[in-house]
Amino acid sequence: MPRLTPPSAAGGGEGGYCSQLDGLRALAVTAVLITHLTLLWPQGGGYGVALFFVLSGYLITGILLRARTLVENGQSLWLTLRQFYARRCLRILPIVYGVLAVGCLLGDAEIRRLVWWHLAYLSNFVFAATGFPQKTAHFWSLAVEEQFYLFWPLFILLCPRRWIAPALAGLIAASAGFRVVAPYAFGGPFPEVLTPSVTDALCFGALLRIAETSSRLAKLVAWGGPFAALVVLPHLFQFLPIGSPVAESLVLSCRGLALAWFVGLAARGNVPVLDRVLGAAAAVYIGRISYGIYVYHPLFLALYDNYGATPAGAWLHSLSRPWFVALASIAAASLSWHFFEAPINGLKRYFPYAAVRKPHILTAPVPEPGSR
Repeated sequence: MPRLTPPSAAGGGEGGYCSQLDGLRALAVTAVLITHLTLLWPQGGGYGVALFFVLSGYLITGILLRARTLVENGQSLWLTLRQFYARRCLRILPIVYGVLAVGCLLGDAEIRRLVWWHLAYLSNFVFAATGFPQKTAHFWSLAVEEQFYLFWPLFILLCPRRWIAPALAGLIAASAGFRVVAPYAFGGPFPEVLTPSVTDALCFGALLRIAETSSRLAKLVAWGGPFAALVVLPHLFQFLPIGSPVAESLVLSCRGLALAWFVGLAARGNVPVLDRVLGAAAAVYIGRISYGIYVYHPLFLALYDNYGATPAGAWLHSLSRPWFVALASIAAASLSWHFFEAPINGLKRYFPYAAVRKPHILTAPVPEPGSR
């Protein structure tokens, strides 16, 4: 089963909502479902993976750059980090921990066996060593996202501004190099689930955000993105066979740059056709609940394949597998969003990035007894 990444949980609402970015999430999660549920587009899920990571890099870097301004204006670094981590936890943890809790209560052997790895967001390490389970294979990318959230604030908040872009270039090169060296170091295909393997996609998203304030970087994305897209389009539809780790790594790096350019087009909102498609109400709604769709759909796949094979669940196999899993996942994600995730997400109001300053009230001194 292809291993896919979750939609960014950053959300466009922190610092300026952009409906087209929700539309991009819908596009990415649709590619995930097509790859998991049919044989029509094997490469699509991989591109959904990269798109989600690029979105994460773009959105989280934007949030942190705004937070950095607060620190530079005198706000405590510790307070800023605390608010960031609290907001990320409110968005990411409840739905995953909820699934793990239900799985353990129901006595699911697979979830119980790996629950501590999942709780610690180290699933990608155990999967790299032992292989992928059925119901929680997708948790590797949740682990990558959490590991990214752990160290990225320190990088963006502490790195001198003039060194951020060169450092991003270095991380992109290091990630590409890791994919080349890893097959020889590990004696097989590079461990795609380890964070260094996908760091370049996250960094291309961050580079796009930096490019919004740098004309030089903006030109790099504007000219390099279309060129990279021409390189990866044959790969997207499996017309470009990969013959070596070097070629594969280069194609994956081109994929990250091309998707960053695509995200930039959507974020700017100046391509009318793209704006209408990504800004359509259905696309925006699917994008909003896409995190839940991602988390729940492998569970419905397992339900269909395992329970449907028993006499009691034989009725399931009378239904279309792709339609059952897709519709059940959307329904579950919708209920989860409205009744579970959104209320918890609302608690972010208690963790604003900018510290709330209490007004200083001047009062007349209270005279001591006997002073009059």
